[in-house]
Amino acid sequence: RRCKNDKHRTYTEYTDETKTAVQVVKERGLRDSMRLTSPLDIKDLLNRHFAFDLTTQERMVALYTDIKGNVRNIQQVGIGFVNGVVCSTRDVLVTALLTGAAGIILARCHPSGDATPSKEDRDFTEKMRDAASLCGLKLTDHIICTDNCYYSFYEQGGI
Repeated sequence: RRCKNDKHRTYTEYTDETKTAVQVVKERGLRDSMRLTSPLDIKDLLNRHFAFDLTTQERMVALYTDIKGNVRNIQQVGIGFVNGVVCSTRDVLVTALLTGAAGIILARCHPSGDATPSKEDRDFTEKMRDAASLCGLKLTDHIICTDNCYYSFYEQGGI
């Protein structure tokens, strides 16, 4: 099915969450396609549009990219607690497949101010990378953001 205002998208199906994510992206002034060239660009984007730097609970966002690395869709995929977030691998992959994404960048905030990944963060990244690969997708990065720093699994060789 086609959306009236989505000339560049050929989604075969929209879930309610995907519709909402696309609407939020458009309302907050993001272009249909934007290229982010570094984890710092992503951290700045999330602070500007999702207030990652002001939150008191962990949240996770998935950025879905095309084959050239342009961000085509952004969706909040998990809301958690002060010290953790629940995110379904299945839900992240379903949206990626429905939107025709080639890659996924995961970003989460750590309200504690410490961007050091926990064992759970590392395990989830590995699980997500393997599951994405089975579906023909690439997990490009998993970024942990705080108000003044970030940790990139890609930059640290963890992906």
